[in-house]
Amino acid sequence: MTYDAAVTRPDVYQDRLAAVRAGGPDTLIRLMHRFPLVADAVAGTGPLSVQLAPHGLYWGKGQPITDLDALARLLAAGRSIELAIHASATRNEQQLLALAAWHGGSLTPSDLATEDIGAEELERAVRGLSELLMTDASRGWVVLRPGIIELAPLPGIPIRAWSNDVTSAQLGTMLTNLGVSAGPRKWERLEALEAALRDETMVRSAVVALDDDSRKLFLTVARSGGAGTRAVDAMRAAGMHYTTLHRLSATGLVGFSGWDGRMWVWLDVLVALAGGRMFEDWSEPAPDLRDLSDDEVVRVPPVVGRLEQLLDLWTTSPPPALKSGGLGVRSVRSAAKVLGRPSEEVGLLSALAADLGLITTVVTGRHGRGRNQAVDQEWRVTGARDAWRGQSPARRWARLLQCWLDSDHLETSGKAIERYERGVPQMTHSLVRTTFLHALRRIPEGSGAPSASMVGRLVFEHPGLFAPAIIRQLIEEARILGLVPNGDVVGLGSAGRTLLAGVADLESGIAGASDRFVIQADHTIIAPPDLHHDITTMLERFTRLESDAGARIYRVTAEDTVRALDAGWTTTEMLDFLSEYSEAPVASNVERTILDAGERHGRLQVGDATTWVACDDPALLASAVAVRAAKLEAISPTLAVSGLSRDKVVVALRVAGLAPGERVGAKPETPEVRSIDTRHPLRDRPVRTDGEVRQLATALFANSAVTMRTDHGD
Repeated sequence: MTYDAAVTRPDVYQDRLAAVRAGGPDTLIRLMHRFPLVADAVAGTGPLSVQLAPHGLYWGKGQPITDLDALARLLAAGRSIELAIHASATRNEQQLLALAAWHGGSLTPSDLATEDIGAEELERAVRGLSELLMTDASRGWVVLRPGIIELAPLPGIPIRAWSNDVTSAQLGTMLTNLGVSAGPRKWERLEALEAALRDETMVRSAVVALDDDSRKLFLTVARSGGAGTRAVDAMRAAGMHYTTLHRLSATGLVGFSGWDGRMWVWLDVLVALAGGRMFEDWSEPAPDLRDLSDDEVVRVPPVVGRLEQLLDLWTTSPPPALKSGGLGVRSVRSAAKVLGRPSEEVGLLSALAADLGLITTVVTGRHGRGRNQAVDQEWRVTGARDAWRGQSPARRWARLLQCWLDSDHLETSGKAIERYERGVPQMTHSLVRTTFLHALRRIPEGSGAPSASMVGRLVFEHPGLFAPAIIRQLIEEARILGLVPNGDVVGLGSAGRTLLAGVADLESGIAGASDRFVIQADHTIIAPPDLHHDITTMLERFTRLESDAGARIYRVTAEDTVRALDAGWTTTEMLDFLSEYSEAPVASNVERTILDAGERHGRLQVGDATTWVACDDPALLASAVAVRAAKLEAISPTLAVSGLSRDKVVVALRVAGLAPGERVGAKPETPEVRSIDTRHPLRDRPVRTDGEVRQLATALFANSAVTMRTDHGD
């Protein structure tokens, strides 16, 4: 059902319009809290807003909703109803919804006599469905509104759903095999068969009456649950022939689709065999809130500076593009080794940088002719980096978070992101991350939940969106982005909660940041938790973070010094920076470490041969040849070659501490990009506050009142 289809269902539209008008702003506010996409749609943003736009393209321009009539049409759309069910209804609410649909659209307390659900859990589920405008409390205890019963998620296939594909004669054969009589009309036979299949005594008698082969096949299919299984697989597992399948289908206990070869036990039968119970689990996870290990210092997290380091690296060493134009796992992992950061972090930052237009692909060459022609591409840092650096650190962090929330192709599969490739846009990706952020926001300030508890809670609250692996992926990405502090307890940190209140609040919160650190003779640097972000970013370009618990501890190493030299720094600039911002003088041994790395840097030259390595010092070249991971073979005292790619040779030599430089040929200039990609515009707040939701709801009713008076000529 689409928006256009909803227009042809005046009962759905009229019902939603009457419900919102009768309930007033409070009803709409409760709906927006439970279903935040509605609030976005009213403001003209988010995936639901394009329901009112031509063609319904996800990246189409949304249209704000200005009156209750337009809102009712949106709420009546099948897409909106499906999202409300799968994204906002809890497991218990979805199960109660399925039971109501199973009983024809309404429930009484006696209909749940066989279900093991407590009174409090039941009351919360009933109230929740009413808040989502899925039930009408004025008509009964649980009565589904128009348009809901067709989209209610059932845990199997009821016999009535298959009625259009079964003839009256087939129904008569099934009834005869079950020993049930019915009238000649199809609807009479269907009702009689439905009643028979829901009768536990009759179903058990029918199963007992099956021949041995049919009973064995029935039990094999029943174990697959309501979703069913391929008939060929079921028969192979039971060691049966097709004649057994046809014999079993004629009993009416199972269904079979000749189109896809799938076989299943009817939901009616499964419920009957379970003693009338449709669901086994109605329990709710108990809340497990604990104190959050947050330093309570409002600061821009290191992720913004680490993106700068990645852009520095790829300015001097652009990674190759895949044939499809994407960024491969090898390039991401290679950059992670050089930067000394997890590949999951580098992969996520690479994808966000591409989405923001900070990196793009350029053609570096072509070879072959005609249909055999191939194009060589690599990823380059674009001119948008200057505009990016021109924004405050707080706004850069907010843009990163906004891009993460909005991305319609950044995978939410439960696996770490270690490659980038633009595919077909999927609204679900953005919806999953936005829902996760709303869940974090609902946790009381200063509190969090252990990871395992958070997984269980979110799977219960949003079973249509989340699986445990997806939640674990989102938690890890939230830690990378600095929303969630490190540690097992998951909750919004001080900076994250301040950002959700508004970018301006974050900028004012970090205004008094410290600008001094202490460098020690053991090569460590002790930095206060509130060290200014720009200083932190500069520091992390040539040092390595060892601890982020309270005060930050960095270490000066030769390897990280080489990384900074590759990015264009000089040893003089590093020493001047340390001298300017350190409260203690730079020790001579620390200075020697930096200078020695500078003397070695670039004496080895790496280029494409296959891959060649040149050096004017035969002893140093011999050290490079001794690095087994580089697979180098000396062909003269000052030249060696390897069958590995240039990137692999560079990484192997850097890991060995030899600090090679790269000699590359002339390449096309990076295309000029004047501004950052605008698909992820910065909003004042990543999620809407309670006050904003109330303002949206109140304005809708105020505008509608004016419209109604105008329409009636008052």
